[in-house]
Amino acid sequence: MNEPCSKQEMDKAIRQFEVSEMQSRETMQGRAQDLASNWALAGDLEFSERCLEKAKSLTPDKILETAQRWLQPNARTLYTLSPESQPSASVSQSQASQRSPIIKRRLSNGWTALFLPENRLPFVHVQAVFHGGLLTETSANNGISGLFARSWMKGSKRRSGEQIAEELESMGASLSPYAGSNSVGLSMEVLATDLEAGLDLFWDTLMEPAFPESEVNRERQIQINQALSRKDQILQVGMDAFRVAMFGAHPYSMNRLGDEKSLSQVTSEDLKNYHQNHIVGAPATLAVFGSMDPDQTLEELDRRVASLPASDLVHPFQEIADPIFPNQHQRAHAPWDKSQAACILGFPGAKIDSEDRWALGLLDAACSDMGSRIFLKIRDELGLAYYCGATNLLGLAPGYFAFYVGTAKESLARVEEELWNEITRLSTTPFSEEELARIKAKVIGQIKIGRQSLEDEALASALDELYGLGFDNRDRDLEKFQAITPQEIQDVAARYLVRDRSVMTLISA
Repeated sequence: MNEPCSKQEMDKAIRQFEVSEMQSRETMQGRAQDLASNWALAGDLEFSERCLEKAKSLTPDKILETAQRWLQPNARTLYTLSPESQPSASVSQSQASQRSPIIKRRLSNGWTALFLPENRLPFVHVQAVFHGGLLTETSANNGISGLFARSWMKGSKRRSGEQIAEELESMGASLSPYAGSNSVGLSMEVLATDLEAGLDLFWDTLMEPAFPESEVNRERQIQINQALSRKDQILQVGMDAFRVAMFGAHPYSMNRLGDEKSLSQVTSEDLKNYHQNHIVGAPATLAVFGSMDPDQTLEELDRRVASLPASDLVHPFQEIADPIFPNQHQRAHAPWDKSQAACILGFPGAKIDSEDRWALGLLDAACSDMGSRIFLKIRDELGLAYYCGATNLLGLAPGYFAFYVGTAKESLARVEEELWNEITRLSTTPFSEEELARIKAKVIGQIKIGRQSLEDEALASALDELYGLGFDNRDRDLEKFQAITPQEIQDVAARYLVRDRSVMTLISA
């Protein structure tokens, strides 16, 4: 704190502050939040605007003076969260080796069950996952998977929605349904002492949902409102247009929320049929992780599946055709009537079981943070972007690899040029060992952190097993990510980031 920042650093910081303020007010929701926080914090609806004007008048010397006045060592508070002791490497390895392995069993109806006994905390996490989501939808019923999940726990044949909520509250438990691109599922967290009662509630909700018409109607309207709100978010508008241009008539072209037209045609009876087709007699994986006895829990699950029809273990998506991707560069435009603009540049991607998935995962991570080449060039050096990054969709059918940049509409052409330059560099210039080490540390660290949560571990293991990757797939992920070389990433970039198969979507007025 002895030297003021440079004029260039100062201008950059002010520009970022200005961009952040503009972005926050770009949507109706953002403007409402801005006004509400201004009034709550300062009693002044224009407080943020005045802050911005004050920021523009600051000088490097003024910032230095403020830092020296407030950031005093004798006024600091330091807080750290760390283990009470740091065990030796040999102790850590011994403790790690004592962790029970995942146990895989086949239930009497053909479903797969995974168990991980873990007694560190008095909780049990239960996951039930099934094939579903976008890949089971058509343009006529688009959004049905989401509406199914939303309505799943709104009442069963034995309990009303209110009773389900009351029992969950009395046990301190939770039920969470979800619907994605390739699957649907239901999860539960419950205290180990309440596992028997929790499984009874879980199973009733899972296998006997009633889909009351009044509840379905209410959830449908909520989902329609969420779908409509996407039109107020520039990247969501752009991604909708991008997927249509990239996937054509394939299910991945659709938005998971559906739209007002398709959702209005989905009835309570349709949801019951969806349940019968995709849950009752369909392949499934159940995962029970936590403080429980695997043998007793296996007996409990086997008793409950005894009345179900035998599940066909044949993969239900084997006959789903791959998307027909563009064979020449495509351009699409999504109208946006506000001052911001954005572009999305995407390429045909890989399936979830592709051998390229590890290199693509590292490429995604390398292009998605503030240390990425694209961020440093387009945003930091050239000042052309509000934000930028990448996204990699792996599916049971081939997905996509895409880049996105938020910018001003007058900068779109320059952003497109620079984005292509950086993509070309990915295909021609390998990452340095230092770059790759940073990327690997980020990805592997995220996996290891995720594995600290039994809930996340249960869901990941169940989905990997359902998709045919094997419940221990994340163990292989760690090894595969660590083994990837700079040349392998460059080769994958050269094979996937091909201009003639790309789709460029511009979102602007």
